[in-house]
Amino acid sequence: MARTTLVPQVITRAGIEPDFTEAANADGESIVNDGKVFVYVDNQAVGAIDVTFLIPGLIDGEAIADGGRVEEVPAEEARFFGPFPTSVYNQADGCLYVDFSAVVTVSVAAFK
Repeated sequence: MARTTLVPQVITRAGIEPDFTEAANADGESIVNDGKVFVYVDNQAVGAIDVTFLIPGLIDGEAIADGGRVEEVPAEEARFFGPFPTSVYNQADGCLYVDFSAVVTVSVAAFK
């Protein structure tokens, strides 16, 4: 199964009616990233989850520990993350890759 592609929703002065997607894909999300992207994760599960923002680089020839930046979203809480500098977080396809330790009752959206 491939990553789910999310296109960031643009926030304007006129406001936005956000659209949230279930993070039901165990293969994670792929988000077009221009360096101005924020990711919203809503965890309605009974336990905390980890969200990993993958970093495709190497340090001294070694893969980055844990594959990237790992953040926790506590049970029944939501968090915004970002922005994500393109020189650090973008994969070869120009996207930010996001993985979840669990996907049941987890929603995600991208904004810029």
